Amino acid sequence: MNQVIFESKDLIVIDKPPGVLSVPSRMGVKDKRPIAASFIPHLEKKSLYPVHRLDLEVSGLLVFAKNATTQRILTDTFENRAVKKTYIALSDEKPISPLNFNQQVTWKNLLVKGKKRVFEAPHGKSAITIAEPHKIITWKDRNYILWNLYPETGRPHQLRFHMSKAGFPIAGDIKYGYHQIFLSQSIALRAVALEFLDKNIVNRLDIPQGFRVTLREDYWQHE
Repeated sequence: MNQVIFESKDLIVIDKPPGVLSVPSRMGVKDKRPIAASFIPHLEKKSLYPVHRLDLEVSGLLVFAKNATTQRILTDTFENRAVKKTYIALSDEKPISPLNFNQQVTWKNLLVKGKKRVFEAPHGKSAITIAEPHKIITWKDRNYILWNLYPETGRPHQLRFHMSKAGFPIAGDIKYGYHQIFLSQSIALRAVALEFLDKNIVNRLDIPQGFRVTLREDYWQHE
């Protein structure tokens, strides 16, 4: 399956599968897990400059710059919250939970990154997520709540923490309280859309204002 969503002289956007590292780990060549660059065989790894990250278990839109100048522009754009990010997630169906479907709620916490997971603390960095329980879907004979998630900040594991704290851990996310494996090396969290809010950046880089990947209900693992 072709993972490249868009490519120009300055950047490339791919659909990262679950179970794939966004960038090489600190272990280097000793780490045998696949990296996102391996899905772009026509480019040398050294010519790709990371802009943001997706967790190993998370799939979806991932952007790489092709030069240091574009990397600085895009990194600043992400850090200045000039990119609207949309994720979808699945959690267990809980009919008795106080949920209002298609109504947005805002989750705010101060998060600190630990060795394996993040935790809440007064000295943490602000993490803000807008969440919307959308509908009930059935996948592999099981009912789930399908969520639309809009992170306004980009803290590590932010969406995973917020979903868990709200009582709806993401399917498969055992690290944050889910009770069983969802799919191998995959949790039910997917980055499905990026929208650049600064038209000057769009014009400068000559790129579409936004990118989107499939919303099919069978996307969680490429089989």
